[in-house]
Amino acid sequence: MRNFLIHLFTESDNETFDVARVLAALAIITGLALAIISVVYKNAPLNMQDYGIGIGALFAGVGVALGLKKDTNAIS
Repeated sequence: MRNFLIHLFTESDNETFDVARVLAALAIITGLALAIISVVYKNAPLNMQDYGIGIGALFAGVGVALGLKKDTNAIS
């Protein structure tokens, strides 16, 4: 199971974690948790489409920011 998770969340070298994959997994887990909390505790449905659009916009914004900042020195 550990090797499966390593292959799932790393780049092709299987050593460097892929930030986009980790963030996508966290976004999915968060969306499911919010849906459960919303239905169980608040008795109101969570609109997953709105959540998905918001997460997509967040990922796009982070991608643009990282693309613009790629020329600066970063901690690796």
